[in-house]
Amino acid sequence: MALRRLRERSGLTFKEIERRTSATGGYALPASTLATALHRHNAPRREMVAELVRVCGGGPEDVARWLATRERLVHPMTSEPEAPAAPPETPPSTRRISSRTVAATLASVAVAAITGAAYFTRPAEAPSETPPPAAGPSATTVLKLGDLCLSERRNDRSGRIYLTDCAKSFPPRALTRHGTLWRITTVHPQFGPGCMGVVDGSAEPGTPLSDDTCDRIQTDRFTMRRTPRGHQLLPENRDLCVGVKGTPTLNAPVLQLPCDPNAPGQLFNIAETPTE
Repeated sequence: MALRRLRERSGLTFKEIERRTSATGGYALPASTLATALHRHNAPRREMVAELVRVCGGGPEDVARWLATRERLVHPMTSEPEAPAAPPETPPSTRRISSRTVAATLASVAVAAITGAAYFTRPAEAPSETPPPAAGPSATTVLKLGDLCLSERRNDRSGRIYLTDCAKSFPPRALTRHGTLWRITTVHPQFGPGCMGVVDGSAEPGTPLSDDTCDRIQTDRFTMRRTPRGHQLLPENRDLCVGVKGTPTLNAPVLQLPCDPNAPGQLFNIAETPTE
């Protein structure tokens, strides 16, 4: 979908778009609303198209061009009455395309684009797994790299994840079961419940992780692989591991990296902390 490619070229995540549009006082684009709109079987609203083009760097002329294109797709010009049926050799390009066909085609492209960005459909061989211990009724299971924990920065509106002192981890997060997989769930004081995941569902090594809405664009489900020195965390259907480059240090960014069972920055410890 062209709007999806526009956003990708801008380098903005859905959460960053939400924050920027909310800060302007204009037409806000919540991350969940925008993602849902791109899944629907019709074109996004005019206001949404216009604001998305603006926040991605488009000027007034760009906005007008996008809106004009949207109108042509949603409201095709009325054609003349159909002529008698053409003979079999009539080229397909001369056939009229109904507005319903246009809408259905656009919807299919949008769903395929979003789904392709978020998840891989190839089956993955599950790593050998020893389930981490389940937290008791008064404890929360968390992941640690060395003596450090996963955290957003309070003054960073991107939701990107870094290592910090466990006492300062923000927002509260926990390792939770999701069927046969795992999630790192969060409760943000402003944005509410969410999940840690790979930004925009990218499959590229070096892509950062961030907190965002669960079950949207990010790859937010993981497998756990036990090694003699700790657990590796792998994004679903990926041959990549979550961690930091080198030795875990304060403020190191958390990324998806090529798996290395000897890399200290990829070996998580599982700990239980009291639930307040």
